[in-house]
Amino acid sequence: MSLSYLQSSFLTLEQLAGLSGVSADRLRAMIAHGCLPGPAYKVEGKCRISSFFGDHDEVMDIWYFPRSYIGTALALQQSGKELEVLAEEEKALFFRIYTSVLEEWNAQAFGLGHLFQDDARVGGEAAISFLEGEWQHYLSGTYGLCTRTASAKEIAVKEVMIARIKFLTSDMSKDRAAVDITELVQAVDFLDEVSAPFAPHEVGRSSREKYINQPRAKYLGTL
Repeated sequence: MSLSYLQSSFLTLEQLAGLSGVSADRLRAMIAHGCLPGPAYKVEGKCRISSFFGDHDEVMDIWYFPRSYIGTALALQQSGKELEVLAEEEKALFFRIYTSVLEEWNAQAFGLGHLFQDDARVGGEAAISFLEGEWQHYLSGTYGLCTRTASAKEIAVKEVMIARIKFLTSDMSKDRAAVDITELVQAVDFLDEVSAPFAPHEVGRSSREKYINQPRAKYLGTL
């Protein structure tokens, strides 16, 4: 069940507060200021508690966060800096790490050339817009559910490997031999390393299914 997956793989706000030593109110403030990403999952709705004494209806609003946020929240708290300053620093660090991964993997060679300038470095309006979008996805909690730890490096590697897999398999769907199997194996394996397993109800629509399971089945003969 998906709820079992959430309970075993993620932490509620209260659990995150207890394990990090950062109060729930402080965690909410960090999220509101853009220092810490929001929850990867929310469980909302009404539940009925039944017992000998009768039924009791209660509204549920439970937030679930990656376990890696324990260290993230603690580091933010221990910095002693104002949240506005921390938000700016976290964003700048995210941009630097993401840019480094793009350049390290020479991502301009497989579909991300619009993010690079003539000197083979990431830059320009397109790159800034792209990184800003990735930062917003990070803050929204999106990457908390689709990567292992939601670190900037994992997020960048995930997107670079997806671009690489798309490039390697593009226009080759009818010609298996045309696909560079060695490169494809490497890209799929790297993506697998940083990708979360996903909740059971999500797997079929996830990037794991599209860029890991399907390429392995179609080109590599395995799952």
